Amino acid sequence: MLAYPLCMILQEIKRGRMVLIFLLFLLPLWMNSLLTTMAWQTILEKNGIINMVLHALALPEVTLINTPLAIVIGMVYNFLPYMVLPLYVSLSHIDKSIIEAAHDLGAGRWQTFRRIVFPLSLPGVISGCTMVFIPALTTFVISALLGGNKILLIGNIIEQEFTAAYDWQLGSALSMILMVFIILNIVVEAFSERNAKEQEVDS
Repeated sequence: MLAYPLCMILQEIKRGRMVLIFLLFLLPLWMNSLLTTMAWQTILEKNGIINMVLHALALPEVTLINTPLAIVIGMVYNFLPYMVLPLYVSLSHIDKSIIEAAHDLGAGRWQTFRRIVFPLSLPGVISGCTMVFIPALTTFVISALLGGNKILLIGNIIEQEFTAAYDWQLGSALSMILMVFIILNIVVEAFSERNAKEQEVDS
């Protein structure tokens, strides 16, 4: 939901500015995810940058660290580029003449998006969802640092089974369950992309 309007905005920006903005959104890919998560920990903590700004504005402080919201913010920041890349490429490959033809035939913006833009960009959406789903399913560092181990994801449970509980059998079983989900996700993606391409050819 965040990546789609962002990619559509990038499509409308002039090429020089677009490259700069695009690079800013790709910065998390160039940095270690542990470093970016620790940076968000500094921003969201009680004496962090956000509360410092609120204090300077004479506004009440907010508690963000060790909350589900903090984990969501960290995961969005780390994984959003994985959605932006394939979606932007997919939108870039849409022939502008098709959109112009739809407008000439009387289609409004919403109808053009629903009937043309979104179906043609569906392979990028599916690929991006897969690229986000796999690391989000297995992550444990983000929830450990920003959630304070109060909110456990399945990745945290697996990590604890191997490092704290020393129950390697349970940890391995949970890892196999994750692998099954990932394989199923890849299979669904392959079928969805094939159906999307068939629909594109038919249209």
